[in-house]
Amino acid sequence: MAIGDLQVIENLKEKGDLWSSIFRLQYQAFCNLARASMWLDNMTTENDQALFAYLCLKHPELDLDWGFFEKVRVKNEALQSNDQPMDKKEWKSIELQAMLYINAIKRHIEERIN
Repeated sequence: MAIGDLQVIENLKEKGDLWSSIFRLQYQAFCNLARASMWLDNMTTENDQALFAYLCLKHPELDLDWGFFEKVRVKNEALQSNDQPMDKKEWKSIELQAMLYINAIKRHIEERIN
């Protein structure tokens, strides 16, 4: 699912005004990849905060920033509860780090299963 989400994100970026949708897909990609990594450790959780904390604490080799995950988790909650739209500027402020982290977690999973 996460890989398909990444392709959809690229397609939506071309449209240029669906930043909240792009963010939600990217957030789901984070969650799906983090859950896959956690599953490989024989652990599970449905709590996103615990999920990201586990990933940061148990896999320091990934050099992930807890503060970044907390920032995107809080933004996701704001989008869900208040439907506060995300604009391009806000999206651009997290885009690079988000893609770096998604790719790092993806590589981490691939290395563990191969």
